[in-house]
Amino acid sequence: GEWSKAVTVVSGETVTAVATDAATNSATSAGIVYTVDAAAPVITVVSVDGGSVLNSSEVASNASIVVTTTGVEDGQQVKVTLNSVEYSATVAGNKATVEIPSSVLSALSDASYNVTAAVSDAAGNAATSTASTSFTVDTTATSTVTPVVAAITNDNTPAVTIGKALATGETATLYVDGVAVASTYAASGSSSTVTPDIALPDGSYQITYTITDANGNVSAQTAADTVLVDTVAPEVTITSSTSTVNSTSQTVVGTGTPGASVVVTSSTAGALGTVTVGSNGEWSKAVTVVSGETVTAV
Repeated sequence: GEWSKAVTVVSGETVTAVATDAATNSATSAGIVYTVDAAAPVITVVSVDGGSVLNSSEVASNASIVVTTTGVEDGQQVKVTLNSVEYSATVAGNKATVEIPSSVLSALSDASYNVTAAVSDAAGNAATSTASTSFTVDTTATSTVTPVVAAITNDNTPAVTIGKALATGETATLYVDGVAVASTYAASGSSSTVTPDIALPDGSYQITYTITDANGNVSAQTAADTVLVDTVAPEVTITSSTSTVNSTSQTVVGTGTPGASVVVTSSTAGALGTVTVGSNGEWSKAVTVVSGETVTAV
């Protein structure tokens, strides 16, 4: 009960069929109007949503390949090929967004990759040529070394040496006891530093840092160095009971902050010697004095 006939049609014409049986009875079918569409669609743009470089955090999420077309009806399928594997999406408003799964992206090694797109219109005309774009996977963070900071300092914004100059586009983030703090970077080769912008109260701190590269890869926090910030001046006094003596050889005694270094100084001869305050808060230093000079302790 079926038939077929190859014919040549003209766009806009109506084609009907007339059937005649052996008794010469005839019937005419409903007509069909043919529209001939031989114009190929065009893929105008293929782009990776979010940029041409995918960093370590971006490959952990799906990537969107956006394909923009001209002359493609809604509902048509765009096919995108990456590493010989096809992914598809439906055209709406001459645009389709093809999702590349994170499982695929995270398996890619650091390199450059080409993506091609193809589409046909409802009449079956394929785009005149496939369009393509490329993207780079860069998941490797910048190397770091353990920071170096003074073990004890009276500077409450101590400079932290990071062992290298930052490359173009890199930034350093300073951490104090594991918390990121605002800081200022100063380039000086292997002596480059980051310095906290806000003064640290007196106390002991663990200092680490990270480096973020130009593509957004963040290094792990470094091993820590420790700094003790101490901005309080030690106490020191001379407690020698008399200043009138019968000999130039004298022992100057006093009190001070345990562990502090005391310099005994003459107003005429300069420094006479150095002594460390004992754990009991007392110190003494044998010196030679000159009549009339003033002896102080710093």
